[in-house]
Amino acid sequence: MITTRFNTNILVTARKFQGKRTTATPTGDPGERLSSARLADYENQAIRRILLENYIATGSPAAFAEKIPWYVKTTLGVVFNGTSAPLPADGWMVESITTPDGKKFRRALQHQVAGILSGTERILVPTADEPVFWQEENSIFFRPSLSAEAVVVRYIRRHEDLAVLDSPSTSGRINLIPGTFTVATRTIVVNLNAALTVADVNKPFSFYDGLKVYDGFILSVTNGTTFTAGGDALPAADAAVATILISDVSPGEILLPDTYDPQIVAYMIEAAQTDHKLNQ
Repeated sequence: MITTRFNTNILVTARKFQGKRTTATPTGDPGERLSSARLADYENQAIRRILLENYIATGSPAAFAEKIPWYVKTTLGVVFNGTSAPLPADGWMVESITTPDGKKFRRALQHQVAGILSGTERILVPTADEPVFWQEENSIFFRPSLSAEAVVVRYIRRHEDLAVLDSPSTSGRINLIPGTFTVATRTIVVNLNAALTVADVNKPFSFYDGLKVYDGFILSVTNGTTFTAGGDALPAADAAVATILISDVSPGEILLPDTYDPQIVAYMIEAAQTDHKLNQ
């Protein structure tokens, strides 16, 4: 069985309650006070609590990104049309928006939005050289209106629920013929032994360009042979994909560094104790 930090924190928390659990999976549930599912829920709650506390403490997406850079993602080649665009599917808060030539969008505060829309705002006035943006629900709004403007969006990602990892990768995928990596869009196009699907999002991969090995994860799937790559260990220029291996296990690992594990466990214990008191 693969042991991850997520699994380990479950075992550590169980021991704090005199549990004899030796596996984080449901097979270790018999005789235990806390089930695998409940402990996993506590751990995801703990991670979200840490993120929220740090955001409140830092006060802005930019300051949060400096303190918790592991949750920052950069999406290249986003095209803005009109006056709004969808927030990335895993997005929480936009940190910054820039154009390839360095033009930076200014962030509008919520109390300024009505004035921007009515044309009465006098401090933050949108112009072609200094556009503005703000977030509402799951969208990014901007002014002035744009036409096919390519931008770079940096944002804070949401914490997606992690699950106990209880099995190694089995078949995975390998390419049948060489493919290509395009740095501008971070896109890999390659024919594989099995077509890609949306279920492959977040799965890790490694590819060899003939000289070096690069690592990343599948950020989004366009079709059966094309996906957008995420990660910081990708080529800095266009590259051939001589060989690519894609694991069939989505990474069930914590993005925060292991120095946060004691705090995660402490919050898990607190959640379990609160539940116990509520159920008495």
